[in-house]
Amino acid sequence: SGIMDLVTESFPDLKIARISINNRGGDNLVAIVNDAVVFRFPKSKEAENAMKNEIRLIHILKDFPVRVPEYRYFPKAGDLFAGYPMIPGAPLNEASTIGRGMMKDILAALNYLRNFGKGAARESGIPIHDAASWIKRQGDILARFQESLSEITGKGFFEELENNLNVSLLEMKEGCLSLVHGDMYRGNVLISRRHDSLNGIIDWGDALYGDYAFDIAAVTMDFAPKY
Repeated sequence: SGIMDLVTESFPDLKIARISINNRGGDNLVAIVNDAVVFRFPKSKEAENAMKNEIRLIHILKDFPVRVPEYRYFPKAGDLFAGYPMIPGAPLNEASTIGRGMMKDILAALNYLRNFGKGAARESGIPIHDAASWIKRQGDILARFQESLSEITGKGFFEELENNLNVSLLEMKEGCLSLVHGDMYRGNVLISRRHDSLNGIIDWGDALYGDYAFDIAAVTMDFAPKY
């Protein structure tokens, strides 16, 4: 009821017939109004800053080949939250086949990000990495996972993972860096009802300038096993 009251007070012209709440995400609470408008409510100051960066970034993603959120609803006062017309579609991992149309859209999106200028990315406020800082970032992430999961996975798992990571990072060059969505899998990549094209890519809050292979690895995780 608190979310409904907040949306109603901020946008009195938006008549709410129904509202559904998704609080599973770590960064944002999501409210879908009338199956038509998606509102996102940051849960922390860090998530709020990420949303601001996302909104600025989307504003400069000119001619992106698939739909991205078009934020239109902003409160005039109080804590930041924002809404956009819902982009319909099923998550990529529900695709039974990967046809030419869908593959064409995926490659077009990845190619756009690959060629997005570093200067334009910096304007949005997203984190900007060079090769050295990216290598350090990946090492820090691996160390955190190892600390929390080593008892479950065993020492050998992380030794192999670290060796593979070190090999790939040795090849890291400035030319490997580009705009990265940062969370391009499952519910953030939306496909058409016929599974033959992409309807859109949402949730750009983890976007950064880093290794373009990051998005390639994420999006291919949700391909059916035969691919």
